Amino acid sequence: MADTPARDEARTASATERGDLMGAILANASLAAMDIADGSSTSSVAPLLEELEASTKRATALYGQIRLFGDA
Repeated sequence: MADTPARDEARTASATERGDLMGAILANASLAAMDIADGSSTSSVAPLLEELEASTKRATALYGQIRLFGDA
């Protein structure tokens, strides 16, 4: 079955939205890391950054699962 222009446009919009969402996740993680580094005492920075990394990995994994369901 041939793709219609509307279907092609929807795919392009969907890809853009996926990129925007991943960009937002990474941008927020980056801002949080900078806030942690700027505002925390030296001894508490590493555990907070590790928690942030774990949280970011969970968010991206969840996003991947959501995409799988959406593509099905």
